[in-house]
Amino acid sequence: MSILNFLSDFFFPKTLPENGGFTLYGKTHIIWIAVILLSIVILSIVYRKSDKKAKKAILISAGLALAVSEILRIVFHAAMGNLNYDLMPLHLCGIAMLVCIFYPFKNIEFLGDFMYSTGLPGAVSALLFPNWTNYSAGTYFNFQSFFAHFIIVLIPILIIAGGDFKPNYKNLPKCGLFLLIIAAGNYFLNMKIMTNFMFLRYPSPGSPLVIFEEWLGNPGYIFGILITLLVVWLVLYLPFAVMQWVSGAKKKALPAE
Repeated sequence: MSILNFLSDFFFPKTLPENGGFTLYGKTHIIWIAVILLSIVILSIVYRKSDKKAKKAILISAGLALAVSEILRIVFHAAMGNLNYDLMPLHLCGIAMLVCIFYPFKNIEFLGDFMYSTGLPGAVSALLFPNWTNYSAGTYFNFQSFFAHFIIVLIPILIIAGGDFKPNYKNLPKCGLFLLIIAAGNYFLNMKIMTNFMFLRYPSPGSPLVIFEEWLGNPGYIFGILITLLVVWLVLYLPFAVMQWVSGAKKKALPAE
C-alpha cells in the first residue's frame, strides 16, 4: 500500500466494515484505554511540576488540539458527503468540549465544576462504551473520537492535580440547571430532526442505558440516567466535601491567638 493510499483510507475511508471496525474491550479498545490512562498519569505529573505560565500553555494547547481535531472531523465528513445534523456539538461531550476549549482562557469556577461533574463522567462513559465502533483503528474518525474524549477527561484532572481548581459541590445546582436546559432543548430537537443528542431518543447500543430501557422502557430510561448522574456526583464530590469539612473543623479547633 502506497503512502497516498494509506492517507486516503485514513482520512477518507470509502467503506466501513460490515461487522464494525473494533469490538468493545477487544485489542484496539484495550490499547486505547491503556494509552489514555498512561498519558493522563504522565501529563498530570508534568502539569503538577509546571509553573503557572507553563500550566496555562498546557491547557491552551490541549484545548486548541481538541478544537482542531473536531474541525477536521467535520471537514472530512463534509468532503465525503456525510455532512449531517449529528455533527453538531450537542451531545454531552460536545458541550463539554466547548467548555474545555474556553476554560483555559477564562478560569470560571462554575465551568470547572461543569467539566468535572458532567464532562468527565460523560467522557469516561463514552470511552468505556464507545458508539464509534464502526470505525476501524486505521481511520482518523476512530483516532479523533478517542482523542477528543481523552482531552475532555484530561483537562479537569489536570487542574485538580495541579491545585488550580477544587471541586465545589455548591456549584452543582448551577451545573444541574445548565444541563437540564440543554437536555430539554435537545429532547425536542431530537424529535424534530430525528437526531439522538445526549441519547435522549434511544439508548446508545452496548451501553448500560440499554439495561435501563429494558427496566424502565422508553423514555423511562432517562430517569435511570438522572439517578446515575446523582450517584456519580455523590462519588465525585463527597471526598472533597469531607476534606473541606475536616479542614474547617481543624481550623475551629485551633486556639485563638
